[in-house]
Parts: sequence; C-alpha cells; structure tokens
Amino acid sequence: MIGKEDYDLMPAEVADQTRGNDAAVLESGKASEVVELVPGADGVVRHWLVKKFPFEGEEGRLWTGGMAFEITSRVEAQQQLKDSEALYASLVNSIPMNVFRKDLEGRITFMSPRYMEELGETAGSILGKTDFDLFPRELAEKYRNDDRRVVEREATIELVEEFENAEGDRSFVQTLKTPVRDADGRVVGMQEIFWDITEKKMAEERLAQRERELREIIDVVPHAIFMKDSEGRFLLANKATAVAYGMAPEEIVGKLHQDVDRRPELVEAMLADDREVIETRRLKFVPEEVLYDATGSRRISGRICMCSGRRWASSNGIWIFAWRNGISPPSGFSGLLVKKRWRGMPPS
Repeated sequence: MIGKEDYDLMPAEVADQTRGNDAAVLESGKASEVVELVPGADGVVRHWLVKKFPFEGEEGRLWTGGMAFEITSRVEAQQQLKDSEALYASLVNSIPMNVFRKDLEGRITFMSPRYMEELGETAGSILGKTDFDLFPRELAEKYRNDDRRVVEREATIELVEEFENAEGDRSFVQTLKTPVRDADGRVVGMQEIFWDITEKKMAEERLAQRERELREIIDVVPHAIFMKDSEGRFLLANKATAVAYGMAPEEIVGKLHQDVDRRPELVEAMLADDREVIETRRLKFVPEEVLYDATGSRRISGRICMCSGRRWASSNGIWIFAWRNGISPPSGFSGLLVKKRWRGMPPS
C-alpha cells in the first residue's frame, strides 16, 4: 500500500470522500473524527471510525495521519435501535390512547404527542418532571403509590378511575400500568397507557338504570313474569313468580324448572311445551296451568294469561313464546290475577 493513493485502493466515489476529509484536516490544521464507508475485497461495505490529524513532514509540508477502527457492528446495532424506536413511535402516535413512561424516581422520560396535547404542554416542558409538578398533591400521591406498586411487585395494574371537575362533570379513564425493563430484564421504570371511557361508562349507567326501572315495573305487576333458557333454567323471575313458587326471586334465577316445581308429570309437560316453542318459533297456547312450590304444595290453580310483544293471550290459559338472542329460549308472561277476559284470539 505504501506509495499508492486512495484512488488506487478504492472506488472513485469512496476515494473522493476520503480525500475530502484529508483536505479538511489540512486546511483547518486540526484533528477530526469521521465515519467513512469503505468496501472490502468481498464487496461488502464496512463502516470505519477514522481519526485524522495533521503533522509536519519534510521541508515543513503538512501531511495527514490517521487511525481507523471498524465499527460496522456498532453502526448496525444503532440502526436497528433507531428502526425499533421509529416503529414504537409510529405505533404510539397512531393509537387513540395516551402513553407515557417514567423512571424509578417518577420522572417522565417519554410522552406521546396525544398526551402532550391533552396537557397542553410540549416535550421540552414536560420531560424530567414528576406528577407533583403537574397535578394537585393528593392526586400526585395516588399516582406515585400506583407506580410503586407496579415497580415493587413487577406486576401490571389495570383500573378505572373517575374524575369530577369544578363544574361537577364526571369523566372516566381506563388505565393500564406496566413495568419497563432494560435489556437485562431489570425494572427501570413504568409505562402507562390510558384512554377515556366516559361515554361507555355513562351508557352502562343508563342501561343499569333502565334495568332497575324495568325491574321495578315487573315487580309491581300482579302477574308472574319469567324467562327461561333452552334448558329450562330461569333467567328472570319477578316477585309474583317468586310468590307463586314460594321462593324469593333471587332464589329462582339460575335454577332449572324442576328445581322449583317438584311435580315431575307437570314439569315434563311444561318442558315439552318449551321445546316445541323453540323448535317451531311459534306461540303456543296452554289452556290451563297449575304451579307448585319446591315442597310440592299447590300454589295456583286457575286461569293464566300470557303475552308476546304487543299481543295478549286469552284469559283462560297460558301463552308461551320464544325470543332470539343467539339461541331462542322460551319465556312467559302469566297472569295470576286476571282482571279482563277475552274470548278467542287476543286483541292486537
């Protein structure tokens, strides 16, 4: 190699790069450190960390000296890390959730753009701060205690948190906190993902309220209202049904028909009617029905009325109908105290 130039040892475009670096050192008179890409004899391009420096040679001329270290593996590892971080950032920035990380001291080390927008802050004004810098002390202490649980137990915490602003408006947040580990598996902090579920919670509360109202209505109706699945298991029973069987409503729900009515010959007939309704998907009218409690004592004998949708049955028997919800189990609406009587088919 002695006596040869860069152009004798490497492609012209690479030689141009190295000569340009040499010229910069000579012009500045100062040492420099650069990364040069040089293809090997096998054609593979490798990364070299080159430290170049000027020195005075014969007759006072400046020459360029240097030391080179191959860093291909390090550069590749750094690129893989950048790719991984870019993939993580792409995921975090695209999901409709707030994401942030903290170190073991509770300092924020990362925040998603969505969360920064939520707080009305920038990365420069948030990174390095703790919950005590951002929230009221009582709330910050709660957050810090949750973080300690995640770190100390090395466990994931999932919870729903409720908040109320000064105007009394309520909001709900679904939170997921997990430990953050380094390459050796050591816990070095925690990460939290949270998203607003206020609309979902409010819908659930409205649904629960409607169910309570419906329950109050069916419990004041002086007629037995019940629902059973395809196996004859009670899914719902109002107070009138419970009285008929001599049990509490909560004692009936979940039990099979034969567990609350101990007359096998009657139970089998009722279950046969249920099966027929499921198979045909049609209303069935039973002229008369007698109910017995768990001890076998007779509770009701007489005329029972049932309905389906907007249709009421005749007052001298029971109507059974099926509804769809995945499968079509039978259900019934039977009157224990009949106040009106119709003949023939029920009115629409």
